[in-house]
Amino acid sequence: MDTFIKASRKTARLLSEQLDALGALRDPDVTSDLCSQYKLPTLLLISGHSSAAHLLLDRIKRDFMQSDGDFLSYADMADRDRKSSCFPMSHFWTYMNVWVAMAAQRLGRFDISYPAFEFCKRFYHPDRQMVCVTEAYENVNQDTTVDVLSTSHLGLLALYMGDVDLAKNCGEGLLKFMNSQPNKEEQIYLRANAQTGDVITSAPPNMKPFYVIHRDHPKQLYFFIGYYGIFMTKLFQATQDQRFLESAKRILDFALTCHESMVTYSFSHKVAYAAALVAAVTKETKYRRLAIGLGEFLVSNQNDEGFFGSQDFQPIDKYDQIIQAGNHILEPASVNRNKSHKNMENPEWPKDVGILAIEVYFPSQYVDQDKLEDFDQVSKGKYTVGLGQAKMGFCSDREDVHSLCLTVVQNLIVKNNISYSDIGRLEVGTETILDKSKSVKTVLMQLFEPCGNTCIEGIDTTNACYGGTSALFNAVNWIESSSWDGRLALVVAGDIAVYATGNARCTGGAGAVAMLIGPGAPLVFDRKCRATHMQHVYDFYKPDMASEYPMVDGRLSIQCYLHALDRCYEIFVKKLQDAGKMKGSSLLDSADAFIFHSPYCKLVQKSVARLLLNDFLSNPHLHGNNGLDTFRSVKHEDTYFDKACESAFMKASEDVFRQKTQPTLLLANQIGNMYTPSVYGGLVSYLVSRSTEELAGSRCVLFSYGSGLASSMFSMHITSSSTLPNNHFSLQCLKDGLGDVKSRLDRRKEVSPPEFNRLMKLREETHHKAPYVPQGEIDGLFPGTWYLTSVDDKHRRQYARTPLQVSDGCTAV
Repeated sequence: MDTFIKASRKTARLLSEQLDALGALRDPDVTSDLCSQYKLPTLLLISGHSSAAHLLLDRIKRDFMQSDGDFLSYADMADRDRKSSCFPMSHFWTYMNVWVAMAAQRLGRFDISYPAFEFCKRFYHPDRQMVCVTEAYENVNQDTTVDVLSTSHLGLLALYMGDVDLAKNCGEGLLKFMNSQPNKEEQIYLRANAQTGDVITSAPPNMKPFYVIHRDHPKQLYFFIGYYGIFMTKLFQATQDQRFLESAKRILDFALTCHESMVTYSFSHKVAYAAALVAAVTKETKYRRLAIGLGEFLVSNQNDEGFFGSQDFQPIDKYDQIIQAGNHILEPASVNRNKSHKNMENPEWPKDVGILAIEVYFPSQYVDQDKLEDFDQVSKGKYTVGLGQAKMGFCSDREDVHSLCLTVVQNLIVKNNISYSDIGRLEVGTETILDKSKSVKTVLMQLFEPCGNTCIEGIDTTNACYGGTSALFNAVNWIESSSWDGRLALVVAGDIAVYATGNARCTGGAGAVAMLIGPGAPLVFDRKCRATHMQHVYDFYKPDMASEYPMVDGRLSIQCYLHALDRCYEIFVKKLQDAGKMKGSSLLDSADAFIFHSPYCKLVQKSVARLLLNDFLSNPHLHGNNGLDTFRSVKHEDTYFDKACESAFMKASEDVFRQKTQPTLLLANQIGNMYTPSVYGGLVSYLVSRSTEELAGSRCVLFSYGSGLASSMFSMHITSSSTLPNNHFSLQCLKDGLGDVKSRLDRRKEVSPPEFNRLMKLREETHHKAPYVPQGEIDGLFPGTWYLTSVDDKHRRQYARTPLQVSDGCTAV
């Protein structure tokens, strides 16, 4: 619901503005205590302020993090006062740690999350399968307690860290603890003795609110049972063990019978979160009503500045509670998300459908094209100048199209804080075929199955270099159709381009791009501005199923590419004019960027010249004289290989190319032809080449081409985040997600041409071999990369993922 989203964003905006240049809160009364800010990175992340979240994590690491992974507000003080001046935080020792660790993990800050997780695991009690409240397991004594909150909290962190075994152990411990409750219809006790495991039914003086929740008592700390419901629901999503979901439902059913103040009390925020999660899974109305009712109460308690709750809070508590409320009022919005996106009684187009987030993956190794010229004994500059290529990325036998797509999908999901349950359509565009029956999409489903999301439409779309565009169009069409269920679409384009020894080998490449598609996007596709040209031709094709190598007619392929560009230009210009998006009669004047499928960079430069030729033939007076008058009467089909015409228009279009297309060629120049991801690699290159301010308000025209042939021209406009209904997917967030592209290019390993040749020979000899164990190195892969471990005698392929952190400090999502 928009009310909840706006309220959370108001709080996030308020607090992000209170951070100074070093990430510290400006309020001198609270800035020195971690209690005022440990939840803030999560709020900043989920509300679209990821840059501020990173800045704050830098500050937390610098000023609060200890060498053992603990976090202390006052490291030079004694005993429990070191943790915080706020009593609950100095008592529940790992509570703040886990919040920081979860935010760090979701932001890819493994320099923080992994040490913090290791420290928190020291508090896990293996016999109780629960977590100690005040001291580590090795320091357990007769007064040590384990409790529901600390156990649920560590269990949730374990899920984020991928330690499902620890999370399940915590879940089993909590089930046993709940089953041992003496009278759980009337009250829920929250702690057990760590040594004996006995439920503690008698609390120490002044500690009763932290030991029990009574059904009929007013204004209690309901967040204890709320956190239990959150963790158990998340654990169910990860394991599909129905016991965990049923236990979460029982705790919420208990909450529904509690004193009426439960739904009008600030400390019920986590109950709202738990109810929203259970409602999303079960579709049960009572949980949905509970979530929305609590959310509405929290919003009603927000003042004009953005603060929540009582003004009588101490300064540190005030910050803690407003951040908490800001985090958890987003969840009630999610239970209404599907309904808010579409109204079946009054159907409307979803607004601003486009790319919400985008991620690119490319191999961690490359061969230098200049050195490859020497190795291949061709004329100097043939690859680097003639084709415009600097480096070529390639894969050893450790990577295939499955692993490329697994990597790029997981990276996009984690970087952008998306739940796998949010995806309703997944389609893969590729021409790299490993199996004539089983799709790449079904391989990717192993990422979605742990959260229970198997209801995902879409399948593979295959055509040389064009399958990704078809998948993209299908995703947009799905969202704008009556079949749309309100969830997001995920489009994946991935390929490995390899050629036999000879003239074409230097035009290879490899990579994958994943795009999250939905309404309220910063990159918005222009409706009714799409032109397509398709025809039957054998310019490039792969008839030999036993080989990765294509059959290529190079001259015919260039002719087909340029002919398709001409035909798409003709149709596209008319559609732009009909939509009122054409500036005069010049396409080149009607957009800020022109992005092309790039077999090699020089062909892209020729394509810009080709657009100028088309503009010129439509209106010879449009771009001035420029010495082009002699070409007024040429026919398109006579100019494909007319060197004089080509040279004249390339010279005349130099400025346009330099300003509007050259910035889109970063990945093409450094990686080569990625096939289906190629044009979207151009989009990524454009996005990383411009600031957010420069991008906002610009329009891009894209030309996608695939041999055989299939081609389309379409456009998108880029909107600033201030116009979007959901700031989580702002233009700045999209840019932040691509912030590591250039550094990853720089971190790649250069491989010599002889070694490149050897690895290509290995791929050739082992293609479709079974059984087979790959020989390529694993250590050189980027952190977090999926790779092939084996192929069994039935051609079934197994994969693993490289560790997320390596010794040189490089990290991955």
